[in-house]
Amino acid sequence: MIEGAVASCVNGSSSSMIERGTASCAWAFTRIRAMTTHRRLFCLFGILMPVAGLAGEEKADQKTVRAVIENAIQAHGGAERLAKLNAVRWKIDGVAELSGGSIRFSAELTNRLPDRHRVAFTVAGDTEASLRVVNGKKAWKRVDGRTEELAGDELSDALASVYHGYVRSLNPLIKNAEFGLSLVGEAKVDDRSAVGIRVEAKGRPGINLFFDKENGLLLKAERRSLGPNRQEATLETYYRDYKSFEGVMQPTTLVLHYDGKFHMRQEVTELRFLDEIEDSHFQKP
Repeated sequence: MIEGAVASCVNGSSSSMIERGTASCAWAFTRIRAMTTHRRLFCLFGILMPVAGLAGEEKADQKTVRAVIENAIQAHGGAERLAKLNAVRWKIDGVAELSGGSIRFSAELTNRLPDRHRVAFTVAGDTEASLRVVNGKKAWKRVDGRTEELAGDELSDALASVYHGYVRSLNPLIKNAEFGLSLVGEAKVDDRSAVGIRVEAKGRPGINLFFDKENGLLLKAERRSLGPNRQEATLETYYRDYKSFEGVMQPTTLVLHYDGKFHMRQEVTELRFLDEIEDSHFQKP
C-alpha cells in the first residue's frame, strides 16, 4: 500500500526533476533531478503416467499455497481484523536516494480498497504538498496548483501501485477467484527462512510474496515496475519492525530496492483505521 504509491513518486522524480503504498509521479519532484499424436498405445501411457504425477504435484502445491496464505492471514491478525485495511490512513517519513543525492520527504496516504487511493506528498523544504489521486481506472496529479489526468505508463504505474496494496491486504487472495496462486519456493529474506507465493490475475502485474516460515508475517514483496530511470526493473519491498495496530500486524519500516540496489526507506509514524471514507476524497483534485 504505502510502498507502491511512494516508490512511484520517486521513480518519476529522477527523470524529470516518495512506493509505495508506500513504483508515474514525476509531479512529486518538480525541483529535483535527480523493470507436443503418438502412434502406439504404450507411448500414450508413457505420457499419461507422468502427467498424472504432475497433476498430483500441482494439487499438493495448491494445498501448500492455501495453507501458507491462511497462516499468513492469522499471523497478521485474522480475516476479521484484516478487513480494517479496507479503509485506512497513515503518515510516513522517509529518505530516498536519487541521482542527485538523498532527499527527505513526508506523506499522508489514504486507501479505500480495492481501487481508491490518495497521497499528499511533501519534500523537505517545500511548503506546498503535491497530490496524486487514484479512483478506479482513472488517476490525477496536482502540482503547484495545476491538475493533470494521468495516461500511459504513468497511469499504469499508479494503478499497479494501488493493486499492490490490495494484494498485500491478504484477505482477497482467499476470497476472490480472480487470483491465481502458485508456489515460488523457499528463500532467505533478511536472514529469515521464507516461502514464496506467486500472485497473478488477468490484466494485472504478477507479484511474489515471501512469508516468514516461522511466524507467517510478510517479509518481502517483489514485482516488476518502472525504476528510477523510467526503465522496467524489479522492485523489492522489505517489511520490517512489525507492530500491532488494533490487533492488525503491520510493518512500520519499509525498505525498497530496485534491481537489488537501495532506493528508499519509509517509516510509519501514524496509522488509523477508518469506518468510511467519502467518495469526494477520491475525486479529481
